[in-house]
Amino acid sequence: MRGNSTDENYDADISYVFVDLTPTLARQMLKRVAEFKRTKAKDTHALETYYWNHEAIYLSYGQVSEKEQEAVNTDLVVDATTKITFADGARVECNQMIVSDDCVYFTAIPKHSSIYIISEQIPLATIREAAGKKKMKRAA
Repeated sequence: MRGNSTDENYDADISYVFVDLTPTLARQMLKRVAEFKRTKAKDTHALETYYWNHEAIYLSYGQVSEKEQEAVNTDLVVDATTKITFADGARVECNQMIVSDDCVYFTAIPKHSSIYIISEQIPLATIREAAGKKKMKRAA
């Protein structure tokens, strides 16, 4: 997915954020969303919850194939054709998973900078699908 800088003039050469949305990670995200919703029900001022997290890999434009770049332009989730490891990623710190009631996204600070790179939001429907869970319709 795309990574966006908090500074419009500098992005530390990071254009993409890769997250391997495995069923295990997706289930963890859903648990965190459920916990956040319980918190928000008690405190309406709650906006989102931050977790220290190292699931995301931050990549430069040149590290993503043209096919993957084209896919990211139209879809949030793509099948990576290139094996991506943490060793391939940019050096970042303060990695976080941010959970709200309708999405999850990731952020980190590139080393030796004062900006944040923020991933696109992953909607709950995408997370449910990755977890193998479909939203159940409620009976009226």
